[in-house]
Amino acid sequence: MNKAKVAAAFNRWMDEYIADPQAFEQEVATVLRHQKERSGDGAPTYGDDCAALLEHYMDAE
Repeated sequence: MNKAKVAAAFNRWMDEYIADPQAFEQEVATVLRHQKERSGDGAPTYGDDCAALLEHYMDAE
């Protein structure tokens, strides 16, 4: 795990929330909807959802 990349992703996550909470909520909804679609029959857990959001922000770097 690259700690610098993880830290940058969390910072971007918070920056986007602070800058525009409504847009952030829409982005979260999109990522979670995609995560649910990918999970098939098994419902994603809280950890799965958080990991998907973190992955989204890490891929954006």
